[in-house]
Parts: sequence; structure tokens; C-alpha cells
Amino acid sequence: MYDVRSMKAEDFIDDGEIRETLDYADQNKDNVELIDSIIDKAKLRKGLTHREASVLLACEMPDKINEIYDLAEQIKTLAAECPELAESCRAWLGSREDTALSAQAGEALLAACETLSHPLVKEIADSADLLAAKSVWLIGGDGWAFDIGFGGLDHVLASGEKVRVLVLNTQVYSNTGGQASKATPAGAAARLMSGGKSGAEKDLGLMAMTYGHVYVAQVAMGANPNQLLKAMREAEAWDGAALIIAYAPCIAHGIDMRDVQEIEKKAVQCGYFPLYRYHPANGLMLDSKAPDGDFQAFLMRQGRFAALRRSDPEKSESLCQMAEEAARRRWNLLEMLKNRKMP
Repeated sequence: MYDVRSMKAEDFIDDGEIRETLDYADQNKDNVELIDSIIDKAKLRKGLTHREASVLLACEMPDKINEIYDLAEQIKTLAAECPELAESCRAWLGSREDTALSAQAGEALLAACETLSHPLVKEIADSADLLAAKSVWLIGGDGWAFDIGFGGLDHVLASGEKVRVLVLNTQVYSNTGGQASKATPAGAAARLMSGGKSGAEKDLGLMAMTYGHVYVAQVAMGANPNQLLKAMREAEAWDGAALIIAYAPCIAHGIDMRDVQEIEKKAVQCGYFPLYRYHPANGLMLDSKAPDGDFQAFLMRQGRFAALRRSDPEKSESLCQMAEEAARRRWNLLEMLKNRKMP
């Protein structure tokens, strides 16, 4: 079936779809439940697809035909009596998917409704809380996004639907005792992994970028709060899937939680957690400078790395060097992708 949301005014429906639409109308012309739902949709001014409209045109039940005509007459009369309201309706319909613009258009529509007494106007006023598009986000940790829920998350991102996801990346299973996740970097000790993780962490952001149509950002409030706000707004405005990965140090890292904002800043400075925004329309934008901090000193400030350095210095040094090399490769790759779009 054609997706009318993606069709343009100059697009044509082919003869196959026309035949299927006529068959659909003939099969459902006596379907009371479907016809009622289409009429209700029309009353709410949600707009009808060509197949839904065909069912109403094919309807042969007198009472339903009268209801359709009555609704059409109401809309026609209303538009003639109050052109300002009709224009406000058109403005709202054109912006109803935008959280900011729909709120403004909704206020203008409600103001226009106050000038007229009409059953349809009352329905609009009674639905005032629905006029502003809602900002809906999925929020989860790295244990969910990188590990046990990755399959579902990947399916959502691949769908291209307008779904926004915020991942709070603590790099461990924070809520279940601090076990290692696929976001845990090499050399970090964790519950059930006191000898330190021996492999590099998964790069969820780069993986999501490869789809090409997903908005992706890495943010750290302590390092650049303006970049975080910009990423949130861009993700909100993007008409498709959006993923924001936020660095979120937690108590399982063996740190003083009063220092979280400073730790985030140091993480970005030394290249441990680079900041970027990938917009499918504009390509990759790097929001952090080239690493110039002491990577190893940053790691040793955290108990999860320092613990292994005390118990097994040689192994710790080897794994922490692996983590630094992985960070360097990641930065070099981001530099190479800068200002480029994914194919």
C-alpha cells in the first residue's frame, strides 16, 4: 500500500494501486466498525488516506451516508463562517509533527476557536492537550543498549521511524552491582571481572552511523553542555531515528561523585570520550579537539583501573595501553569521517 506521508503532490498512483483501492472499498463498504473509525478520524481532522476516503465514497448504508454528508456540511459551513479558524487549522496540520511549531500553532488554533460556537470547535477545544506534539524519548543504560537489549534497539534504529533514544553510558551494569558490559573499556576491573577487561569496548555510535539515516551524537555535559543541548535539539528535529550516547560516570568507577563534571571534561580532553554529532543531512561534526591530555593519568584516577594496577601492574599496564590505542584509533577514524555522510 502506498505511504501517502512520503508522496508529493506531483506523484501519481499507478493503475495497480487504483484497482486494489477499489477492491478494498468494495470489500469494506458495509464494515460498520471501519466506517465509524474513519468518520471519527475525519472529525478529529487527522486526514484520510485514499483508501479510507474510497470506503466512505463506496458506503451504501443510508445512516452512515447521512453522517458523512453531515460532517462534510459542518466542515464546509465552519470554513465559510470563520476563515481565520480554517487558516489556523491548516497551519496546525502543517506543523503538527514539530514539537515547537505545533505548540505555537495549537495556541493560535485555540484562540481562533474562542471566536465561534460550533460542535467541531468544541471538539478541538476539548482536545487542547493533544495539539502540541509530544517529545517522546527511550532512555536506558549501556547494559540495555550495548548488551541485552541491543537487538531491539538495532531494530528500532534500522526502521527509520521517528524514535529518539538517550543512552546513559556508565560503562557497567550500574543497577545490578557493577558487572562489565560491552561498553566497559579494556583494563577496567568490574564485578566478576577483577582481572580487568581484556577487550576493547563496543562503539555503538559508529555502528548506528553506518545506517546513514540515523542521527547519532556523543555528549558529556561536564565537557560541553552547549553541545549536549544542541544535540538534543537536533535529534528532536530530525525526522527519523536518533541516538544520543551520554557519558555518565558512576560510583562503580571508584570515583568521588562530586567530581563527575570534571571527570567528564578530562575524559574528553584526553580522547577517552570524544564528542561528535552525525546528522544524516550534513555528515559528521567533531565537537571536541584533538586529544592532548594524559590518558593514563585519567585512567588511574578511577578505582576500577587503579585496583588492577595494584594487584597486577604488568597486566594493568598492558591493558591500559590497549585502551589508549583503541581510543587513538577511534579518534583517527572520526577525523577521517569528519564532514562526510555515510553512503
